[in-house]
Amino acid sequence: MTIVSEAAELSFRQVANGWVFRPPNPWVFGDTPHYLVSDDQKARIVAVLSSPRPILLGLVMTLGLTAWVVAVAALTWMAGLRPESMSGIQAILMVAAFIIPVFVILPIYLAWQLRRLRPTLAGLPLTDERISRRDMRRAMGGTMSMRSLLLLAGLFGFNAILQSYDLWSGSARFRLFGDAGPIFSVITTAICGGVTLMYLWLALRKAWQKQDPV
Repeated sequence: MTIVSEAAELSFRQVANGWVFRPPNPWVFGDTPHYLVSDDQKARIVAVLSSPRPILLGLVMTLGLTAWVVAVAALTWMAGLRPESMSGIQAILMVAAFIIPVFVILPIYLAWQLRRLRPTLAGLPLTDERISRRDMRRAMGGTMSMRSLLLLAGLFGFNAILQSYDLWSGSARFRLFGDAGPIFSVITTAICGGVTLMYLWLALRKAWQKQDPV
């Protein structure tokens, strides 16, 4: 099972008469209708969510977002803006230039996934049971493989190391709480570090559970 298929499994919770399914929400936040599906319907939904076309679209969007980030960073550098010389407003505008595309691309991707699911979801019964994002996070340790958990921990950990190195290498040029740029680096490092620890903890807990006697 691929990491995409494992991620799709997080949108399901088994109940007495089937599975509760939480479809993609283009609005990202807020509630979304939940469906009651059978084993066969669940398999078809997972196949749609993890088929090569969503992977290809996700790759294209990732490359587009990366190109946008590189372009913004290059223009910022060419304009002579440096972390040690930026004002608070300039730093906030720069961070917004990086973040805003995410809130545009992600809803488009989720809406496209939901559109592909409509033929499968048509006529399925709705249910009052809900799967919260908290429930999905709790299910990660049981649903995702050790390899996937370690891969995600490595990706976020690598980013945290890069941000930490950037802070350390520039510590002689700016004051941590006197300049705007380093503050955002500290926040990014803390977030990526926290997510890294979460995935590592889930991986360790899975390893311990495998060692428990049956």
